[in-house]
Amino acid sequence: SERGSFFQYCSSVLCCHDNVSVSVLAIVHLVYKHRMGDLRILLQCILFLATKDVAGFDARTNNRLPPYLMGRPFHGFRPSPVSREEAAKAQYVITNGTIEQPVDHFNASDNRKWTQYYYYNLNYYQPGGPIFLMLGGESPESGWWTVDTTLPFVKWAMKFHAAIYDIEHRFYGISRPFPTQSTENLKYLSSRQAIEDSAAFVKYINEQKGYTNPKWIVFGGSYSASLAAWFREKHPELVTAAVASSAPVLAKLDFHEYLTVVENSLRAYNISCANAVEQGFDAMAKLIWTPSGRANLSDTFKLEPRLNETQLRYKDIQYFFSVIYGNFQGAVQYSDDNVAGYRRGGNIRSVCAIMTNSSLTYLDRIQQVNIYMTEFFGQPFYSTFNDYDELIRVLQDETYDIYGEDAAFRSWIWQTCTEFGYFQSTDQGRNIFGSVTPDNLYIDMCIDAFGSAYKVQAIENSIHKTNKYYGGRAHFKGTNVVLINGNVDPWHALGLYSNIQPSVVPILIAGTAHCADMYADATDDLPSLTAARQTIEDNLNKWINGKAARKATNQMRKLVTKRKPFMSSLMNLQLKPFKEATSETEVVPSHIPKFFMGRPVRGFIGEPGVPSKIVDYPKDFIAGTITMPVDHFDATNTNTFQQRYWYNPQYYKPDGPQFLYIGGESTADIKWVTNPDVQIMSAARKFNAAVYLLEHRYYGESWPTPDQSTENMRFLSSKQALADLAQFIMTMNKQFYANPRWITFGGSYPGMLSAWFRQFYPELSVGALASSAPIEAKVDFYDYLIVVENSLRTYSPKCANNVKVAFDQLHNLSLTPDGRVQLSALFTLRPAWTTTSNVTYVDIQNFFMNMYGHFQSAVQYNNDNRGAYATGGGMRELCGFMMNDAKTPLQNLVDVNVYMTKFFNDGVFEYTDNNYQNYVNYLKDVNAKSSSRSWTYQTCTEFGFYQSTDIGDNIFGSPVPLNFFIDMCTDVFGARFTPQFVFNAVEETQKYYGGRDYFYGTNVLFTNGNIDPWCALSKYDGTGSVTTIMINGTAHCADTYPPREQDAPGLASARQLAEEKIAEWLAISRTDNAASSTLCSILMVAVFALFSII
Repeated sequence: SERGSFFQYCSSVLCCHDNVSVSVLAIVHLVYKHRMGDLRILLQCILFLATKDVAGFDARTNNRLPPYLMGRPFHGFRPSPVSREEAAKAQYVITNGTIEQPVDHFNASDNRKWTQYYYYNLNYYQPGGPIFLMLGGESPESGWWTVDTTLPFVKWAMKFHAAIYDIEHRFYGISRPFPTQSTENLKYLSSRQAIEDSAAFVKYINEQKGYTNPKWIVFGGSYSASLAAWFREKHPELVTAAVASSAPVLAKLDFHEYLTVVENSLRAYNISCANAVEQGFDAMAKLIWTPSGRANLSDTFKLEPRLNETQLRYKDIQYFFSVIYGNFQGAVQYSDDNVAGYRRGGNIRSVCAIMTNSSLTYLDRIQQVNIYMTEFFGQPFYSTFNDYDELIRVLQDETYDIYGEDAAFRSWIWQTCTEFGYFQSTDQGRNIFGSVTPDNLYIDMCIDAFGSAYKVQAIENSIHKTNKYYGGRAHFKGTNVVLINGNVDPWHALGLYSNIQPSVVPILIAGTAHCADMYADATDDLPSLTAARQTIEDNLNKWINGKAARKATNQMRKLVTKRKPFMSSLMNLQLKPFKEATSETEVVPSHIPKFFMGRPVRGFIGEPGVPSKIVDYPKDFIAGTITMPVDHFDATNTNTFQQRYWYNPQYYKPDGPQFLYIGGESTADIKWVTNPDVQIMSAARKFNAAVYLLEHRYYGESWPTPDQSTENMRFLSSKQALADLAQFIMTMNKQFYANPRWITFGGSYPGMLSAWFRQFYPELSVGALASSAPIEAKVDFYDYLIVVENSLRTYSPKCANNVKVAFDQLHNLSLTPDGRVQLSALFTLRPAWTTTSNVTYVDIQNFFMNMYGHFQSAVQYNNDNRGAYATGGGMRELCGFMMNDAKTPLQNLVDVNVYMTKFFNDGVFEYTDNNYQNYVNYLKDVNAKSSSRSWTYQTCTEFGFYQSTDIGDNIFGSPVPLNFFIDMCTDVFGARFTPQFVFNAVEETQKYYGGRDYFYGTNVLFTNGNIDPWCALSKYDGTGSVTTIMINGTAHCADTYPPREQDAPGLASARQLAEEKIAEWLAISRTDNAASSTLCSILMVAVFALFSII
């Protein structure tokens, strides 16, 4: 308590004495008086006084950190509205108090307590008035929010006669549950604990002050705004309403939108400025690839340490770029905010004045911005501190400084690593900063600062839990909340803008930045800002003097698009010779990569083969077409097409069920309905089922349009495909089945369709089998390579380690012209790299992706009983090469490349195609009727599924960011397919289908193999009639192929479970049908009785 009193006194001294010597003497007196004997504290105070309030800010105390780190300035997200210099002149009197809080609100057996500080002002309170609570965030609270009468918050308190409280967040400032921030102690730092602190505080004040039926209204800005909204959501019994300014309510690993908003804001202000930034970063990107270029960068930016004297790990390069573009982050995030130094500069206008100075080179303009922003925050510019390892040493420091300002960096980074993510990568496609900083930098930061337990999977899991706990923005359940954002502010991209609750009021202010509405009015305030403040006041009046809203319900809106009425016709086709039909496959140019984005060039589901004894079709086998609408949802579009289907009745008996195998993103393979040993046929034999196969639109020979122009491809979507399935089943029912019981089967993408069909058309089927179905749409599917690495490590740690050594060598060689020539010779690249080749990021990314693609393929189909994979191309073969001690790991990787090329090319290896544009040109061919073009379109418009290396430290390094794949959408389909288009499309898919968290289908069996990388996006938490199983030791769709002796033990039981679920679904449906028939009979009797009475 003495230490706390000292901090409070020191704070007041610094505020109330403009004379430095008087302040120092006062502090010396207090140290002596309390016999604290802590010279370190005394020296910190003196240092603080000597540097205080430069440029309108309380000065930076740690020059080893950049002014902006992960979108957070050194002063915290919400600058103090009053600097110490201003406070000294204003002579404010701040009243504070403390409350004893539990260390852990969620463990009743933990009796430990700690002291939390708060500030208050009761001068404006009148009995019966409301209570305003400002929630502290990820920085020390100063208490100025309780007294500054220029702030809207205080003005409203005066108007509504409110009591004012301001509570400091645990682990920030002087509210410290523990004396240090060890990783073990930080486990008690979370938003959930903070909200419960606030709840306990409200109860405590109610009791202390004798408030009856009080109306508490919580306020917050930035992170604390999210807390305010969540506090209202979780404790509507305690708080009446919340005002949340610049609240990022959606936790997100890859917050790529941040830099998108930075770019958009710069462009909106001055296009020439944004273009100049792009030119400058483009020059930096080119210089980074040669030793002389790195020396140039080191000289220009006065880097410490110099890039040309550094062992260039990926993270060193990424950190350098993030430090430099951080200047533009800061200028945009607080542009023209009426607070501290931002009133006078450090904004878009300031940096754009430098960037449009044509007397300087573009590179020099970037450096001049760097100098300006450093000095803007009160530090003379000597050099650009660029040492990633020193950054980590700072973040590893578990001690507190006197005010907790430096310690707040460690606290906040902890929260991003364990709750929120918010990692501001350049993974937004082509942009003015380039493709320079993937998530890897920040993921590595978590691992290096807090330990190996905080890898990307742990981070992602914690983010997932955060969104599930609070609802993100799509499932937020709070009421009586105003959420304000400025469209210049990068953080607005994670805000909430729509809600089914009318008492949730989103406001987007045109032209303002971070928390602008919280600060004092200015004469040049935009009308939109003034109007936003008025809206807040109007809602305050309604909450205080009107009627509060009820708590939101947990109901979900069903977003089913209504199909138009349509009458299909069926037509039988002449059967092709059986051998020809079972050999039907897509013709693909030899130079095209045979495995790309986790997909074999001819489709996810490979041929299961046909036993040699089967040489002809089963009796009464039918190949036919069904007339389908090109567009199921537009009544004005009357165009139709012929969709192929096949029918095998060999096991069917009257009153048997109907099994439908769903075709996917490739030519439909009739072996799935003619091989008696595949899963669907084996089940058909047991249950006397009729078996159907329907080819997916825009694949094989089922084409709704003459070509694959981007305009025509708008009719290719999973929604249209599901409507095809519904139309097909309804047509078959009408013509052939009086009492149908359909079960859908699908693997991989068709597995998704199978599950979703049951969710959206439950009246047309009784159950669904979904094998290896990634129902979670995700743009950056970085999880994929995590599973690849884990699978390789499980198979052989030595193999995985050698892969890492080889890819590290690839990275080192790629950084110099001579090294790239060596790589070109080793891998027989075409076109070859020479010392004069103009190598770009895309060239390097394309090469690395082709190399790690071999391991993707080997893991994804390891030991699957499909085609060539049944006997090769798996981990056994590739690890056999990688563990050859007679060669170096790099030479072994060369052998892997040769082997896998031969594996896909009938034993032939000529060269390694290394031309990104070749593949793009192949995908751009609108007349090829290529399944690769169709599937790439679906990834760009619905699913994402891009397998980047954005996973932190891993065996493949950090060579291929998300940008590589997103830019391909633009390159292939045109300018309309911007990165934001892709992100929005995937988000819409998640909203429509619900992902795995909000999947509402019934009678579905999800099966996955734990080796299969796609298992990372499937569903595992099955409840009720949704069953989920993970099959140990198996890969992609392994359970759908014919069984064999060398199968993993879990496969047999998984197949048995599938048959048990089918039997269960059919039994239920038969009971339902019987009940329906009984009800009909009763109704008929009742009708006849009624007529007889009449």
